[in-house]
Amino acid sequence: GKNVVWPAKKHLWIAPIDGKKKAEQVEELLGESDRPRWSPDGKRIAFRSNRKDHSFVAVLEVATKKITYLAPTTNRDAGPVWSPDSK
Repeated sequence: GKNVVWPAKKHLWIAPIDGKKKAEQVEELLGESDRPRWSPDGKRIAFRSNRKDHSFVAVLEVATKKITYLAPTTNRDAGPVWSPDSK
């Protein structure tokens, strides 16, 4: 890919690998976001959104910044994993 994503200051940040642009915060959610994983097609980032008493997996559409939560519950979800076909 051309970009890198990492968690810092409780949020996800993205920047081009070549360093030509500054890093930008890609989401602003309650709690802390961690364990980002690029989809194989490079269009989405799955991550864990942690709250005080629960956590769940979310998917960020990189182009639109739209976030979708996958089956949010009051349980503790673990880190996301993509299938080879980006699902």
